[in-house]
Amino acid sequence: MDWVRACKEPKRSRVEASSHFGYSGPFNEVVVMGNLAVRLQALNKKLEWDGEKMEIKNIGDNEEIRVVTTDKFTVIEGDPKFDTQYTTINAKQASKEYIKHNYRKGWELS
Repeated sequence: MDWVRACKEPKRSRVEASSHFGYSGPFNEVVVMGNLAVRLQALNKKLEWDGEKMEIKNIGDNEEIRVVTTDKFTVIEGDPKFDTQYTTINAKQASKEYIKHNYRKGWELS
């Protein structure tokens, strides 16, 4: 509600919200980088982040990662059986998709 209050106050007497975008924007970037580090850990390297371009600088064009496509688990006569299927994808393209994923078509003003 602090943020809503700051939006509604007149500009000349507005008190900045405690959760302003100058704080939450960089914080969100850190969370995204952590998510990327987990998803790309199969590369076995430190990822170099370029904050201006919002991309990882040190992934080669031909580097690939394995991702799970199906993961089945069954128990047959008390013995657990795992059936995990993988596919390989281009790591650079995957990282770009993970960073700038579109969940749906955006809104348009008419």
